[in-house]
Amino acid sequence: MKRRDFLRSAAATVTAVVVGPACGGDSNGGSGGAAVDGGSNDTSADTTADVVVDPGPPVDVTRFPQSVASGDPGPGSVILWTRVEAGGGDIALQLEVSTDENMGALAELEVEAELIARAEQDHCVKVKVEGLEANTHYYYRFLLEVDGETVGSRVGRTKTAPDTESDVPVRFAVVSCQDYIGKHYSSYQRLALEEVDFVVHLGDYIYETTGDADFQASGAERSVSFTDTEGAITFYPGTEGEYQAAQSLSNYRELYKIYRADPHLQA
Repeated sequence: MKRRDFLRSAAATVTAVVVGPACGGDSNGGSGGAAVDGGSNDTSADTTADVVVDPGPPVDVTRFPQSVASGDPGPGSVILWTRVEAGGGDIALQLEVSTDENMGALAELEVEAELIARAEQDHCVKVKVEGLEANTHYYYRFLLEVDGETVGSRVGRTKTAPDTESDVPVRFAVVSCQDYIGKHYSSYQRLALEEVDFVVHLGDYIYETTGDADFQASGAERSVSFTDTEGAITFYPGTEGEYQAAQSLSNYRELYKIYRADPHLQA
């Protein structure tokens, strides 16, 4: 099976039809992290007199430590992603999509597959949303019920691709070589202020090593270590230059969790 065919088959599919304003509110400011498409940094509130906005479910970043992300935009679709920390078993989620950054006008979603963060998949969820308008910004969040209370992820912002027959300018960013160890993603902090349609990552989204002295700072504030040390590859064992490289599934999951917890990358 080709990689793209596999990704398509692995993603749940949701069909969306945008309707008028529905119950729901903003997301405590609407700031979100879409690792692929950029987050909304607008923290302004609607101050219209005599209008009371339902604040909606509280944002719980401890339940969504890698925030949210989107990618693979089409003229009428986009793929949305999150990861949940909420116990050891499978976890049911809800998804809200809106053209309003305050989540006041929700899309009506027809779910063809349940949104389940499965333990065997490290509680990650990837869902394809279809039936969207082309070349349009959408905002989204995932909801989770914990001890009888509904909590939410941060609100992410994404954008669908232009219609295939349209002739419109497209502005995109290109990034690469994203090393976490001893470095800070200030370039992403700057990029989050730009108005781009999408971001293309050319390679080295993660580095597999925990501290290769040839190019990574050892003992840095931002460091990587593996829980499954036996499953990793060890270089120069027993020496001062010892370091490891990811090999097991656990190693790679830990790398992605560490990298995607960075606030500038989320933004």
